Amino acid sequence: MDSTISQMTISAVVVWIIERLKGASWFPALTPQSSERVKQIIGAIAAALTAVGITYQYNPTLGVLTISGLTISSVGSFTWAWIQNFVSQQILYHGIIKNGGTK
Repeated sequence: MDSTISQMTISAVVVWIIERLKGASWFPALTPQSSERVKQIIGAIAAALTAVGITYQYNPTLGVLTISGLTISSVGSFTWAWIQNFVSQQILYHGIIKNGGTK
């Protein structure tokens, strides 16, 4: 699948989730009245969560947790993917939700 389409789809889903969280009473950290800084921080966290390439496997019998994907190159790839996700989310939010009036 085309990576641009995948990127925009992931970003659109994250923007939709963030918009839903603004109206959720159980998530008081984010409301329509939250400061722009709080909204940007939550957007950055969401972008990081969608970009992370770390995997884990837990064996309950042995009590062993194996974490993989933590290499220098994966950290660089993560950083680039995080920037892409954050920029895509901001473009979608400002272009469609905030300035476009879409609800």
